[in-house]
Amino acid sequence: MPFSLCCLQDEDSLPVDIMLILFDELFDLRADSQWLRRHLPTLLKQLAGDKLSRKMVSYSDWFVSSEQVACYLRDFRTTMWPNGRLAPSKPQQCVEVKALRSLLARAKLIGSIPGAENIKTTYISL
Repeated sequence: MPFSLCCLQDEDSLPVDIMLILFDELFDLRADSQWLRRHLPTLLKQLAGDKLSRKMVSYSDWFVSSEQVACYLRDFRTTMWPNGRLAPSKPQQCVEVKALRSLLARAKLIGSIPGAENIKTTYISL
C-alpha cells in the first residue's frame, strides 16, 4: 500500500507527503516490513520537513507566477510564430536517414547501460 497524502496528519506537510509518494514509486517501498518504508515519514519530517515544504511551495509559487506564465507564453509564441508568421513545417526525412538515426539512437541508448557491451556490438553490426 503506497503512502497516503495524509500520512503525516499535518496540513503543512503536503510537500513532504508528495516526496514520500515519489520515494514510494522510485524505490518500490511496497512491503510494510521494510524499515525504510516504516521510518521514512518521520525521517523526512525530522531532517528537512519544514525547510523542504517551504522551498517546494516557494518553487511552485514561482513556476505559476504571472512573470513566469508571461515568459512561457512569449516562448511559445516565438517558437510557433517566429517573426510574426506561422513556423514552416520541417521537410520529411527520407526512409534511409530515419532508419540510420533510429539505429544510432538505439546504439547510444544501449551503450549507456553498464555491462551491455555485447548488445551494443550486435546493434552496431546490423
